[in-house]
Amino acid sequence: MEKNDIAIVIPAYRASSIHKTLYSLSAQTDRRFTVYVGDDASPEDLATIVSGFEDRLHIVYYRFPDNYGPEKATDHLKRCLGLIGDESFICILSDDNELTSKCIRRFRRTAASYPDYDVYHWNCDTIDVRSEVTEKGRRFRRKMTVGQMFRRVFIAGAPLSVSSFVFRRDALLNALSGEETLAKATLAALFKAAREKGVLTVRCSRVLLRRHPDSLSDNPATAAETAKAVFSFLLWTEGFFAMEEYPASVKERMRLLAAQAVKMYPAYTADAIRDMYLEARVFDGGLRKMRGRSVLKDYLSRRTGELDSRQSS
Repeated sequence: MEKNDIAIVIPAYRASSIHKTLYSLSAQTDRRFTVYVGDDASPEDLATIVSGFEDRLHIVYYRFPDNYGPEKATDHLKRCLGLIGDESFICILSDDNELTSKCIRRFRRTAASYPDYDVYHWNCDTIDVRSEVTEKGRRFRRKMTVGQMFRRVFIAGAPLSVSSFVFRRDALLNALSGEETLAKATLAALFKAAREKGVLTVRCSRVLLRRHPDSLSDNPATAAETAKAVFSFLLWTEGFFAMEEYPASVKERMRLLAAQAVKMYPAYTADAIRDMYLEARVFDGGLRKMRGRSVLKDYLSRRTGELDSRQSS
């Protein structure tokens, strides 16, 4: 692996924690990488913060003229990816997450020993606004298929963030195409990029995921939209996994969807969960047939559409 063959892309907006993100990169024991900061027309002065690290990092900063916001996060990511050079590997790092000091060093060693993978992974811990660890995340196995990763995250509860993955360049760019309308497009791209070869976990290093009131998933004002995005992704997986290899039972999948329905439709929680769970049981047998998967997906999409209409009226 050549010098500076890793692009760390930061789609940036918040000034509150990007300093800590960049500091964690400057503290890497191996700094053979380039940082690309794409400013989503933030009202805050990100340029000054970034310039403070130019003597410690190989860093490229660009301020885009238009703000895309959370609704067009995938579009903003794509224009940020347009900033990179000819690096072979890409890490998409959120502007409020951090890498522990040996992440890049350990990744390089792992990629050199296992060069056939398209997707590599660091385990995650959760931190607070002071960068103190508040929760140790469940660890991934050393080698995992996408089905095993799905179960580890959605059934066992391991933390998942695109920030905790390093992608081979072509695998990521190819996987991102065609999912522009999906709210969790980057998550879908992760599954697509890892589908053929699986995921290899880099040992003895971690990504620190920050939770604070500004996070979309922790903000009551955006919780419903975040839940809808997760719901949409779960429906997407119905078509992604082949019938014989879906990594969760019908009951487990309905529980996952119901958990998001609680957040999506708080005023109709009892009706939503009772109807969606009990009625969907009729598809249990049908799911064993090739057409059953699409029937369940269409049904759930219709039911959530009906609830959207009721809640807006």
